[in-house]
Amino acid sequence: MSTSTYTVPNPFRQQEPHYILATVHTWDRDDERNRLVLLPHDLHIYSAGELTAIPLDAIQDLRTVYRKWVGAIVAGGLIASFSMLGILFTVGAYMWLIMIFFAGMFILGVGHWGSWSIEVQTAQGGKFFSISRNQKDVAGFCKLVHRRLRARKQYQPLRVAHVVSRSDWAAQEANSHYVHPSLEKEGFIHNCEAEQVQGVLERFFTGTDDLLLLWINPELLEAKFLFEPARDVQDYFPHIFGPINKSAITEIVPVQVHVA
Repeated sequence: MSTSTYTVPNPFRQQEPHYILATVHTWDRDDERNRLVLLPHDLHIYSAGELTAIPLDAIQDLRTVYRKWVGAIVAGGLIASFSMLGILFTVGAYMWLIMIFFAGMFILGVGHWGSWSIEVQTAQGGKFFSISRNQKDVAGFCKLVHRRLRARKQYQPLRVAHVVSRSDWAAQEANSHYVHPSLEKEGFIHNCEAEQVQGVLERFFTGTDDLLLLWINPELLEAKFLFEPARDVQDYFPHIFGPINKSAITEIVPVQVHVA
C-alpha cells in the first residue's frame, strides 16, 4: 500500500467481515479511515476512523449533497455591506477596484463555499458524512447501494450476468471453469447486474448476434468477487478476479441486443 496520511492498526481491519461487496474512499484514495464499505446486509461508513454500521433495510435514501457553509453566506453578506461603505468613501479608480474585488468575494462566498457530503436517510432522520475527493466514484457507489436496496425489497438474491458469444462458450463448454481474455489483460472478468445488462449490450455488443447471458451466484464463486467503479460511466460493476467455476453458473439464457 502506498503511503497515506493515517496509520491504520490491524484491529481496524478486523472489524469487517470477509465478504465485502464494494468499497470507496471518501478522502484520499489510500485513506482507510474515511471510506464506505458495502456488505451483503449492512453499510459501513468510516469517518475519521469511527465506524457507523447501518443495516441496509434501515436505509431510506443515500446520496451525495453539496452543503453550503452558513458562515460563508454570512461573510459574503458582510463583505458586500462593507464594500458599499468603501464605495461611499472612495473616489476615482479605487472605487471601481473595490467594487470588483468585493463583488467577487460576495459571489465566491455565497455560491461556492461549502463541502460535499454523503447523506444517509433512515427512520431516525438524516446523517451527513464529509467527502473530500472522489465524488464521481462515491456517486456511483450510491447507485450500487440503491440497486441492492431495491433487490432486497423485492426479495431478489444477488446474482450477476456475464455476456459471452455462443462460439466462445462452446469452445470452453467441456472445461470446469470459464475464462475470458480480460482476465489476463485486466486481471478480472467483467460482469453486470440485471439493471445494467441493457446498457452493457448497447455500449459494447451492438450488431453482435448469438449472445448468451451467464447468470452467476457470487456466493458460489471460487475466485474473489468485488464491485468496482467503471471508467466510462458513473457506476459500479461486478468483477470476478479469477476463472469462473461453472458450478457458480445458475442459468444460461440467449440474449439479443435491443437498441432504443
